[in-house]
Amino acid sequence: MEYKWSDKMHNRSRTPMLWVRDMAGRPVEFTGKPIVGRVAVKSSQYYKSGKWSCTDYVLVSPDTAVVVEQLRPFEGWGCAWADIAKGFTPLVADVDREAFAREVASVWPKTDGAFYSAIQAARENEAALASIQPTQARESVLVNLTPHKIVVRLEGQPDITIEPTAPAARVAVKSVAAPAIGGVPVARQEFGKVENLPDQTDGTVFVTSTLIAQAVKRFDVVSPDTGPTAIRENGQVVAVRGLQAF
Repeated sequence: MEYKWSDKMHNRSRTPMLWVRDMAGRPVEFTGKPIVGRVAVKSSQYYKSGKWSCTDYVLVSPDTAVVVEQLRPFEGWGCAWADIAKGFTPLVADVDREAFAREVASVWPKTDGAFYSAIQAARENEAALASIQPTQARESVLVNLTPHKIVVRLEGQPDITIEPTAPAARVAVKSVAAPAIGGVPVARQEFGKVENLPDQTDGTVFVTSTLIAQAVKRFDVVSPDTGPTAIRENGQVVAVRGLQAF
């Protein structure tokens, strides 16, 4: 896919950045040089105009590449991940903006400035929410967005059955080739857009597949714990001991 991007400063002194998820699945900043397997520079043109000097690029990426522009919103970065996500715009493949904003925050090189302050505030808010969440969880309603019923079996208690609620939540997953290791092929999973998952609702926790719970990483989205503690018959999971969050 061919597309255009410029590092020209926007009004209110907002300077854009371009982030690319590399072959190892990590966000890296585009600095005008190609990124193997993700971004090639077809052409570039530098314009000198004082503080408005910039370089306009024509770039080429695979259709599945995650290429995202970061630009501070007019109203500022805010103090929550949902606010920060507004400053991230996918240019090629679609991506969960909030999840990608978290990825960028994990590798952000600066320890000052408005974006760094917003990251710190979002983390503090998330920690505060997590401290409240256990109380909320006991009062919440579980909504099963998988296509099958979920049975939770606890020692000395009757089974808890959570019937499915249509339509089931879904997420597209693509297997993308990553650099081989020792001559052995390596594939990396890329999540597409999650469908049929409602926005956060007070008093509701959504039960989805593990793939979806991992993709969205929301405190109100969990999945059945089908690990070693799950109860199996003829190799099939018939009940779980609990749910898991990511």
